[in-house]
Amino acid sequence: MFAVARHELSLDHLNPEQRAAAEHRDGPLLILAGAGTGKTATLAARVAVLLERGVAAERILLLTFTRRAAREMLGRVDALRGAGRAAERVRGGTFHALGWQIVQAHAATLGLPPEPTVLDAGDAADLLDLLREEHGLVTASRRMPRKRTLLDIYSRTVNAGRPLAEVVAESYPWCAEHLDALASLFRAYGATKRERGLLDLDDLLVAWRALARHAVVGPHLAASFDH
Repeated sequence: MFAVARHELSLDHLNPEQRAAAEHRDGPLLILAGAGTGKTATLAARVAVLLERGVAAERILLLTFTRRAAREMLGRVDALRGAGRAAERVRGGTFHALGWQIVQAHAATLGLPPEPTVLDAGDAADLLDLLREEHGLVTASRRMPRKRTLLDIYSRTVNAGRPLAEVVAESYPWCAEHLDALASLFRAYGATKRERGLLDLDDLLVAWRALARHAVVGPHLAASFDH
């Protein structure tokens, strides 16, 4: 019988609050932290602690906003543990990347084609611009906002789950005169996406939420991860 040396995980680089978060036991934990407060270091330490406790890497989900941040976090996990590459098996990445994987796996449930096409931000803005011209919403005397602004308005409305009029009044008051045209344009945009089997980045999150609430798919997704 040979004894296997166990690596002693050091969290000395964390302050007391960060360490408390990293060593939190079971159950949800909400942390509010501003820029430069060590969020990445704390999350990486949290994953490392879970792995040290024997949690299977495949049962951990680590999400962030950019691919770079996801790679950095997982790299820090392995650096903290000092041995092995268990962090490579952690399910991690961006919210949109995981949303795409989930939507693709359950496309039929969502009424989508087997290989739906995802529009990036540039493609979505171009489609809005095209539809604006097709619907005669561009004139010499009354030009609507630029295509990226159109996409920003649409995206904020979808993500906030609020009426278009409220979003425009609060965040885009200079676009208030175009409210009816915007509503018409966004309806055409949604219809075009459905007809062509297209998804934009916001759709990935909305569809993921719909699947999480599905009577059959929802429990399956929830059971995929422990942390």
